[in-house]
Amino acid sequence: MPREKRDRKLSSGDWLVNWFFRRFIQILRSEEWQIQMKPNLRYEGEGPSEVLCGMTDFGNNIIYLNPSRKEHPTCDDLAKTLVHELAHILFNSSEDDKFVSHRNIYQIEKIWDRFSENQRKALLSFIPKKYRQKK
Repeated sequence: MPREKRDRKLSSGDWLVNWFFRRFIQILRSEEWQIQMKPNLRYEGEGPSEVLCGMTDFGNNIIYLNPSRKEHPTCDDLAKTLVHELAHILFNSSEDDKFVSHRNIYQIEKIWDRFSENQRKALLSFIPKKYRQKK
């Protein structure tokens, strides 16, 4: 399919939403980052450990997603966490180096609701199939 047609098919009609979508797809298609599902994903910092929905490991270039139905009741919830983690990568925002505040990352996560149906399907395709099943 010609690039122009493919781009229109994966367009939301909003240039900013499309900009984020294209950047997220670039990250996911690159061989630089991988997605791993990790049940019972926890933050092991100071104090009590905390269950996480997702985490970006900048040292090993891994996006961890917690597939637990408690943390992600629907595949859309899991995809929103993927978008959240991709925003960390896009803005190189780790806990140590905050170029963009975590509050802003949560705002970017809401862009999922503005993606077109085709854009959502494209992003969901990067999550292993057995975790994309609707409850």
